[in-house]
Amino acid sequence: MPLPFIMKNYIIIILFFSIVFSDCAIVSNFQESQVKRELIDLNTFKIEKVANNAAYGYTSQQPIKVGGVKDNEGILNSRRFLNALRGPKGEKVAYELKGSCCYHQLPEGSASNVGLLDKYEITVDGNKYLIFLSTFEEEELFAPKGLSIMSI
Repeated sequence: MPLPFIMKNYIIIILFFSIVFSDCAIVSNFQESQVKRELIDLNTFKIEKVANNAAYGYTSQQPIKVGGVKDNEGILNSRRFLNALRGPKGEKVAYELKGSCCYHQLPEGSASNVGLLDKYEITVDGNKYLIFLSTFEEEELFAPKGLSIMSI
C-alpha cells in the first residue's frame, strides 16, 4: 500500500475528530442562563405575559430567545414555546418550521459571535404570522403582541 494513501486517510480522520470535538466545545461554552422556566407539561412552557413591543418575535432583530442549545434542547424549547401560544381569542394555533435564516449577533462570552434563527409560520383561523426564535440565548418569554397564551 503506497504511503500517500495512508497519509490521506490519516488526514481525513484527524479532520473528522477536529470537527466533532470543536462542535462539542462550542456548545459547552454557551453562558449559563439565569432564567428559570416553568413547564405546564413536558412539552409546554408556562408563559404569563404578552409582549408590549409590537416587533418582539416578528422581526429577526428581536427574536424570541427560547434557548436550549447548551443542553441539546433547542428544538424542544421551540416547541415548548409554540405549544403555549394561542390565537388572539384563545384559539389553538398550528405551526410549521420554515427554515433557519438570519445571522443573529450573540452576546459576548458566547463561543461564536453569530447564530442562526429559526423562522416559524403560525396559523390561527387562516391568518398566518411569521415569528423568529433563537435557541442560542434565553430570556423571559412573552407571547408576541396580537397572540395570547395558553390558560391553565
